[in-house]
Amino acid sequence: MYLFGQFTQRASVIKFSKLNMNVDWKLEIKDAAGAVAPTSDMNEIYSFVQPKNDDWIYACGYKWQDPFQETFRKAVTMKMSTEGEVQFLHQWGELGQLDVCKSVSFDQSRSEVVFMLETTSPSLRPDYSRYSRYSGSNSDLLIITMRESGQFMSGFNINYDTASISMFVGGNSMFVHEDHYIFGGQSYGFKTKLQNQTLDLVSPQYDTFVFKYDPRGSVDCFYQSSFSGSQLNALVTTYS
Repeated sequence: MYLFGQFTQRASVIKFSKLNMNVDWKLEIKDAAGAVAPTSDMNEIYSFVQPKNDDWIYACGYKWQDPFQETFRKAVTMKMSTEGEVQFLHQWGELGQLDVCKSVSFDQSRSEVVFMLETTSPSLRPDYSRYSRYSGSNSDLLIITMRESGQFMSGFNINYDTASISMFVGGNSMFVHEDHYIFGGQSYGFKTKLQNQTLDLVSPQYDTFVFKYDPRGSVDCFYQSSFSGSQLNALVTTYS
C-alpha cells in the first residue's frame, strides 16, 4: 500500500506492508543542488497511476518556485519504480507562473501515460498570442501524452479563447475511456464554440463541468491547439 502526497513540504511516497502496516520505505524528492527542506524539485503529489501488472508508477504535482513564499510554481511529472527509485522527473513551465499537474491516467489502447495540467505559462499555450490580451492571466488545460519509456507523443491545449476565465481541474479527476479523455473541474463561467456562460459579477459562483474529449476526433466544441512530441521535448526540463 502506498501513501502519496507531501512530507516536510516535499513530495513524498511512503510504502506500507499490507501484512502489518509497517513502513517498508519512504521516498522524499529533494533538491538537485542539495538545498535543505522545504526546497525540492517537487513539493506535492496530486495524482498517480500504476498500469496493470506494471512495476512502474507515474505521478504528478508541482514545485514551488520559492517554497518559503508559496506563490509561483511549475508543474512536475515523474516516473518511479514500485521500490521507490525515481527513473526521471520533468518540470514544466516558466518562472513567475502558476503551472500544476492535477491528474494522471493510463491509456491502455495506446500504451500511453496521460497527464493533465493547469497552465498559465505562455510557452505551454500555443495560441497564447491570439487571446493573451483578454485572458492571458487565466489558466488553460494541457493534456500531455507520453510513452512509458518517457517519449512524449502529443500535447493538447484546451482554452476559453478570449473569455477571461480560468479552467480548474479536480485532483486525480481524469480517466481514459476508449478514445476519450474524461475529466471534471470548475470555472467561473465558460466559453466553448457552441455555448457561453458569463460570470455574474455581483454574486459569482463556480460552474462545475464534466468533459468528454477526443482530441483526435473530427467533432469538437472546444477552443484548442496542439504540440508535437518534439515541441514538448523542447519545453521540458528533465532530471534523471
